[in-house]
Amino acid sequence: MIPAGVWVERIVRGIREPGRYGLRSRYLLSGWASRFGGGRSPMPTGFFLNVNNHCNLKCRMCDVGTDEGGSSFYQHMLEHGKDQPLSLEEWKRFVDQVAALNPILFITTTEPLLYKDLIPLVAHASGRGLRCEVTTNGYLLERYAAPLGEAGLQGLTVSIDGDEETHDAVRGVKG
Repeated sequence: MIPAGVWVERIVRGIREPGRYGLRSRYLLSGWASRFGGGRSPMPTGFFLNVNNHCNLKCRMCDVGTDEGGSSFYQHMLEHGKDQPLSLEEWKRFVDQVAALNPILFITTTEPLLYKDLIPLVAHASGRGLRCEVTTNGYLLERYAAPLGEAGLQGLTVSIDGDEETHDAVRGVKG
């Protein structure tokens, strides 16, 4: 069995260098899966896009916030690509490759509002007719709500962990 990290590396290489690695949306989306399950696999209805590996909080349950280096999540998120997110052009290429499937794009994990090209990415996906949703901790939402709406964002999830005292204790930041 091929480790998940290898698949991720192959996908990223394919997005960054599609000619070299022969990545096409059909191969990306069904080639690997069709090897399992009698040669047939359903097309995905959505993709979860992790646009960065940064956060502005210190959540007790998150390796990024607590800077705990022992888990595989931490190792894949931080050690293998810290400060090396895909560029806007690379994300646009991915969106263009999957647009024919009409998937929902879920932009989530860590804090997407810290990704400098989030607004243009949402605008590009919306311009291709795709539903785009963002999950955020909400701390930067006042600044980004209007631009996200203008860019065509169709879904927004804000993480809330209880009343103010509980939420602040879990998230490690007041407010």
